[in-house]
Amino acid sequence: MTIARPTSTSSSPALVERDEPLAALARHLDEAAAGSGRFVVIRGEAGIGKTALLRSFLLSRPPDVTLLAGACDGVSTPQPFGPLEDMVARLGPELRALLDSNASRAEVGRWLLGRLSTGEKHVVAIEDLQWADEATLEVLAYLARRLDTLPLLIIVTYRDGDDASPSLARILGSIATLPVVLQLPLEPLSRAGVGRLAEGGNVDVDELHRISGGNPFYVKEVLDTGGDGIPVSVLDAVRARVALLDERGRRALQAVAIIGTRAEPWLLAAIAGEDLIGIDDGLRVGLLAKADGIAFRHELTRMAVLEDLPVIHGIALHRRALAALELAGATDSARLAYHAEGAADRDAVLRHASAAGKRALTAGALHEAEVQFRRALRYADGIGGAARAELLESLALVLHLLNEITDSYEASREAVALWRATGDNQRLARNLTFMSQAAWLDRHGDEAWEVAREAVAILEPLGDSRALGMAHAALGRMAINAGTESGGRADNERALEVGRRLGDPETIATALTSMGTVEWLRGNSAGRGMLEEALRIAREAHLPFAIDRAINNLGATALVWREFKDAERWFTEMAAFSERSEIERCSVYTPYAEIALATGDWDRAESNARAAFVAPRTDPGDRVAAMLVLARLSIRRGDGGEDGWLAESTAAAFAMGSTQIRWPLAATLGERAWLTGVPRSTPSEVREAYVEACAHGDSWAIGELGAWLWRNGELSSIDERAALPYRLEVDGRLREAADEWLRLGVPYEAALALVGSSDPVDVRRAHTMLVGLGAAAVAHKVALRLRELGTPVPRGPRSTTRANPGGLTEREAEIARLLAEGRSNAEIAGTLVLSTRTVGHHVSAVLGKLGVHRRAEVAAALRESGASI
Repeated sequence: MTIARPTSTSSSPALVERDEPLAALARHLDEAAAGSGRFVVIRGEAGIGKTALLRSFLLSRPPDVTLLAGACDGVSTPQPFGPLEDMVARLGPELRALLDSNASRAEVGRWLLGRLSTGEKHVVAIEDLQWADEATLEVLAYLARRLDTLPLLIIVTYRDGDDASPSLARILGSIATLPVVLQLPLEPLSRAGVGRLAEGGNVDVDELHRISGGNPFYVKEVLDTGGDGIPVSVLDAVRARVALLDERGRRALQAVAIIGTRAEPWLLAAIAGEDLIGIDDGLRVGLLAKADGIAFRHELTRMAVLEDLPVIHGIALHRRALAALELAGATDSARLAYHAEGAADRDAVLRHASAAGKRALTAGALHEAEVQFRRALRYADGIGGAARAELLESLALVLHLLNEITDSYEASREAVALWRATGDNQRLARNLTFMSQAAWLDRHGDEAWEVAREAVAILEPLGDSRALGMAHAALGRMAINAGTESGGRADNERALEVGRRLGDPETIATALTSMGTVEWLRGNSAGRGMLEEALRIAREAHLPFAIDRAINNLGATALVWREFKDAERWFTEMAAFSERSEIERCSVYTPYAEIALATGDWDRAESNARAAFVAPRTDPGDRVAAMLVLARLSIRRGDGGEDGWLAESTAAAFAMGSTQIRWPLAATLGERAWLTGVPRSTPSEVREAYVEACAHGDSWAIGELGAWLWRNGELSSIDERAALPYRLEVDGRLREAADEWLRLGVPYEAALALVGSSDPVDVRRAHTMLVGLGAAAVAHKVALRLRELGTPVPRGPRSTTRANPGGLTEREAEIARLLAEGRSNAEIAGTLVLSTRTVGHHVSAVLGKLGVHRRAEVAAALRESGASI
């Protein structure tokens, strides 16, 4: 086939079949102008026409709408707030000052919100969000959550198909459900649309549509080659167009390609030298365009040019770029680090990548900080021990904040070894303290204790210092987590003494948080006051980590005391604080799951527990707690999925040695042992945890663990310090216990308290509560007890019995009838197009609700209920 070369050198593929997206953007601008802001994500594959659509829309905007435009750079690790740098000229010197002072994302976000809240109508347009730095993403999310009353339209373009960064996936996911956030996916062109683009050419439109997939850029590249036949790839099409240039033109393209998505003319002149005149050829054939500089018309073109760039020539171009930028006094350390690495200049990489990492860390762009510190470390062989140790120290902190616990531990170990070799005991001790936290989280409990004690031993002879106070606080925190409260008290008191003598708010707040948590857990109400004091001190001193920990412990301890409203209030405040601070804790999903489990909202409990596994910064302990929520749900529902969760939780409990994991795990094992009904089957972990809880004096742990031992027949009485509802149950005051649980808002425990009653009325009440919760396996056990008492199993409201016997859902009723026919799980799965495991879950629910022990009894139970079979 022969393709006629077009005479036009238009800047982009014609806007074909894009009337509806353009109309949608115009509508959203009208909504924003009326004071109801919108956040539009234009998304689609590379070459689908996102940029062409956006620019066409922006050209048509009303004159009273101010445009703020920026782009994300896909060449190097981006600098923090990269797109905002493009907006400085319009937004003024205040933003310039903020960015130059390495302001945090919270400061930048607040300033930008104030600047865009003046009543003036704005469109903020940011291209290529897939390359955005983390700080920019956080600021966009911050604006999105406050957009509904602003005359502001935010439009971003986003390329589908690339691997999204963890930050992008997390942040887009966090705002996806906001009413102001709207998706605008672009579809490939139809066969007719491809035909419109190919009008006037000698081309097989059907074949072009097939091979291009309707991608406008690919269609245009194929048409612009002017050759015979259709290339098998976009890369081939681009290379064919590049081949139209002479050597000078191709070398000019290479110079543009290494600079990035947009090349400043002065920099391009410094790099290209005599080849600069070849830029005109690139513009003439439509490979390049003039914008605020010289840019490729499409990123795919730049990628193709870079792929064919000879290595040595690429190094030379990067060296010219680095020299020109340094001579001009450029301050974008991320850009300088990119060119330094391309130039293979070790000293420049160390200088610029270190600076870029520190700037990114300050801005909260943690993924970018990690990349820069790792880049510097690749070139750090042979440099002084202290210099390499400082890089590792910074990397370990970043990895800790990213919840890359194992890598953080390894980096901190290497940093400690280097500081030990330098003889700088102060830095060594500080890093030993940090390493103790990393080792603890990475399940190296013995090593965590060892290095924390070494830090204290080094620092004590040197006199009081902040480092000494924090080292004692680290020991105290670990002691509390491990359940050795007496040692923890001594270390925390020493930390508090040092902190107050020096007037160091972080040491004081850290120690008070640990001490207050212990006291409140032991039933001393003064502990709550200590936690609130720690929070006040941390807030006054603007200490994000101390604030976060104090709020977390207030919520966690309120949760232990079954003060669910207060707990949820604290965790909601923690989530809001995380949005404003330089740190993020995604562990709110786990306590939300625990609250929902306790209060009977089990669907919410499951969704939050599962969300904890995809939250990138969930603490390892919180992850295990989420596993235990899912294990308990599986046990109570009878779906058989608890074994995997329990196995991993057991391994973690053994490795970390934390009571925060051991005690809930033991309670879960005790619950499963009770449900199976096997005599003397209570695992040893339950007995050991009960003894430990008694020694520690934690009334709720004593009560829960002791209750499971009592229910399993292994205790005749319970420690008098146990929480009230557990004491009432063990004392035989079952209705009082149930009433107390209901007062606290815990229906499942209320039902369990009534299960052991000899009064059928109590047991029927328990069965009804369990069925309502969806605790199929437990309801089944209670239904069997009702039969033992000679009492019929409740069937639910008589008016709906025939249609829905025993409170079965429609699906469960369908499965019950198939069971009555003698069908196996596999046969039922095949009939209803379900998985065998899903069928097993439903079968357990059916047996529990009907109060029968075996599948063969289902038919009789259905007939008894009056249901048709």
